[in-house]
Amino acid sequence: MIDLVFLIKDADGKPGTIEPRNLQGEVGNAFRELTKNTCEWFTEPDIAVFTETLPKNCSAALLLFENLWAINFKKALLDADAELIEMGRIPPEVVLNAEKVLFGQGSV
Repeated sequence: MIDLVFLIKDADGKPGTIEPRNLQGEVGNAFRELTKNTCEWFTEPDIAVFTETLPKNCSAALLLFENLWAINFKKALLDADAELIEMGRIPPEVVLNAEKVLFGQGSV
């Protein structure tokens, strides 16, 4: 995990943020352990853009992470003269639907 910020907008539309490492008590201790190696990559302008889009009385989280397993995989591919043709992400809903079909639960 590289950075984690919780965004909130109250019922009156007032925005706010919570840095997990600043929480108190048992919850704070758990998040401090989870985020002890994070850096603050999300800037105030980044956070403001996302917070502005939140409806009133809602919350969200910004999470920036790196798939460390991919570093060695990428190196192996480059060492084998592989070439990136296209990059993308599969939406979670598509993965869930495929799992249901594969495991005999029908489609969504």
